[in-house]
Amino acid sequence: MEKKINERNKYFTVFENIVEPVIIIDSNYVIQEINPAAETFLDITKEYAKGKLCNEILHCTICPQDCQLKEAINNSMKFSGIEKEMDIKGKKKIVLMNCSFIQDFKGRNISGVAILTDITKIKNLEEGIKYLNHKISVIKKEEEEGHKFEEHVIQMQKMESLGALASGIAHDFNNLLGGILGYASLLITKIPKNSAYYHDVENILSITNRASDLTSKILAYVRKEKDNIRLININNIVNEVVSLLSRTIERRISIEKYLEEELFYVMGDENQIQQAFLNVCINARDAMPGGGILTIRTENVTLKESFIENYIGIGSGDYILITISDTGIGMDEKVRKRIFEPFFTTKQKKQGTGLGLSIVYEIIKGHDGYITVDSKLGKGTTLKIYLPAVKSQTSEIIDQEEKKISTGNGTVLIVDDEEIIRNLIREILERFGYKVFTASNGEEAIDIYTEMKDKIDIIILDMIMPGIGGKRTFSKLKEINSKANILLMSGYKKNGETQEALNEGALGFLQKPFNVNDLIKAIKMILHHSGACK
Repeated sequence: MEKKINERNKYFTVFENIVEPVIIIDSNYVIQEINPAAETFLDITKEYAKGKLCNEILHCTICPQDCQLKEAINNSMKFSGIEKEMDIKGKKKIVLMNCSFIQDFKGRNISGVAILTDITKIKNLEEGIKYLNHKISVIKKEEEEGHKFEEHVIQMQKMESLGALASGIAHDFNNLLGGILGYASLLITKIPKNSAYYHDVENILSITNRASDLTSKILAYVRKEKDNIRLININNIVNEVVSLLSRTIERRISIEKYLEEELFYVMGDENQIQQAFLNVCINARDAMPGGGILTIRTENVTLKESFIENYIGIGSGDYILITISDTGIGMDEKVRKRIFEPFFTTKQKKQGTGLGLSIVYEIIKGHDGYITVDSKLGKGTTLKIYLPAVKSQTSEIIDQEEKKISTGNGTVLIVDDEEIIRNLIREILERFGYKVFTASNGEEAIDIYTEMKDKIDIIILDMIMPGIGGKRTFSKLKEINSKANILLMSGYKKNGETQEALNEGALGFLQKPFNVNDLIKAIKMILHHSGACK
């Protein structure tokens, strides 16, 4: 008997001194005993707890119906590591419960015991760490998006600054080329084909045309308007580009196409878009000197706000996505950030001007589209081009037959501050049967037209001149005669003032430098449609 008492005292001493709260209940879920640690944790006395139902004291969120302590007694089960949320006198506590059963000498479950571990601080710390990690990820994302946003802004500002510089240079250069091209094209009409000089003039024309093409490329990357707007089937353009490439691309490079059959249409300039695709593909070809795979894919996509919020200059809605990827040498981040800059190139001298991708950038931008680049050294490059979709299956194609250039008649007023251009156009037109007057500025043109408006059939007006300028000159001429036939010309592409003049009644536009055929065709077409042909 004494031995049993000593063992009982030993277990009671252990029970009393366990640092974790311990609760013992009977088969009716009534508390029989709690240890001092439980008194402190539950903020009650042992005398108060005894005789009360466990859920009255523990205040578990699911007590007593699904209480693990109850299950331990009824079904001879043990539960380890069960999290419970308790309300201890208005304070939320999270505890870890380990529950078991106690049997009498006959093997009957007479009691249940629960050991509680307060893990509130641990859980709060875990939640704090989760919150901290979340905030860190949010900050990182914001930083990445901020850098991406800043990169887009810098790219746009850089392109605008370089565009202003390049277009100014190109304009002046085009005036010079206009004189060379015009006089050379005029000269070749005077030389017999069997002359020793005929081939020399042909070379001058060829070289001048190449120089003109270069300045056109310079202007193309700042170009805002498109010439021949209509509905375009992008798949047709891709097929044409692939056909062109297949004749020049090395056999070690294979081309794969994946074109969506029910592809939406795009409203735009077919020639420009074809040029953009071709430039990208040529770049991809040059990035695979040892061979590889060029892949072109088209598909309909819908861009949502979650996608566009990190990009400038693109709206939500339906787009056609053109993905052009290669398995070439790729590029590092430093190069990737500069690929759309005009004149930037990684190619060797005489292998390129560095205008290819800058032109692509401006063409896509000019069509309200967007372009992204993903590339890594040794892992190839992928360009994704997004163009606004038009859900239409019809495309109006207007074919115009070129009319044979022949002599004409009529009186023309040429207005240009460049003497070489005035004299060139005068000589060309007089050779083709026209009577010509010239003016070196807007004021002089207005004086001449005021005096001779009934005799002048068409005015060829340069838009960039000192003094009152082309646009104001146009307006003054229209005030004198609202039906004046005016053909605009400029070393620039169609800018804001030129487009305004076209909207206000100008009948055509010639981009300098132009050849004899372009000039005569434009004049004859305007005179024909205005009824001024004699």
